[in-house]
Parts: sequence; C-alpha cells; structure tokens
Amino acid sequence: MKYKTMVLTSIAFVYWLNVNAQSSLEAVLWSIEKNNPSLVADRQFWEFQRLEYKTGLTLPNPTVQGQYLFGSPSTAGDQTDFFVVQPFDFPKTYKKPRELAEEQGTLSTSSIAARGLEVLLEGKSFCLEMVYRKQLKTQFEGRKTDL
Repeated sequence: MKYKTMVLTSIAFVYWLNVNAQSSLEAVLWSIEKNNPSLVADRQFWEFQRLEYKTGLTLPNPTVQGQYLFGSPSTAGDQTDFFVVQPFDFPKTYKKPRELAEEQGTLSTSSIAARGLEVLLEGKSFCLEMVYRKQLKTQFEGRKTDL
C-alpha cells in the first residue's frame, strides 16, 4: 500500500507540474524513474550490497615480527631478526569467492532493473488510465451539451 501511495504521489506531482502543458508519456515515465524515492532507495541498497559482497576478498594484512637473539658464545655476537609475514591460501580459494561476488553483483543489477520495470509499468498504466478518463469525461461533457 505504501508503495502505491509513493507512486501515485509522484505521478500526481508530475501531473501537477504539467497542468497547462501537454507532455508525452515517455517524459512522464522518465520523470517517474528519476524522482521515485523507492527506486532511488533500491539503487542505493543494491549498490551497498554489491560493495558488501566484495569485502573480505583480499589477503589479510601482513604482520611484522622481530626478535632479538643473544649470542651463546660471546664471540658469536647478538643477532636481531625482523620478519614480514603474509599468510595466503591456494589460488582457488581466492577465485571462488570472487566469482561468487561477481554473480551476486549481476543478480543485484537485474533486481534493480526488475524493480524499475515494475514501477514504470504501474506508472504507465496509471497514466493511460488518466488519459482514458479524461477522454471519457470530454465525451460525456459533449453529450451533456448536445442535450
């Protein structure tokens, strides 16, 4: 119900802006697509989901370790070692999550497109209904004046 209210409000707003001027159906649909808050929210949500799918695909951060070794015989001397450690897995374990993230990104893109088509279809049917009602009204008014 909330969804229909938002669509009808946006269509009424567009119609109110163009009260004196006739606009084409494509212009009205473009305006609905641009100004519909649910479509904007869906785009932002799926963009966030797409970014979330890509998190955690990189290697963990490297660590730096150091140790100081005392020389056992005094002639050997002391020794200081520094290590940079980077853990990694086999390449296939990185490839599969990346492929999964790409597939989920494709799914999110198709979800955005499907939602947009739903809203535009409802807006188009509403606009056509308004055109039909307006023409019906002019016919009835013409009949009233003929009587």
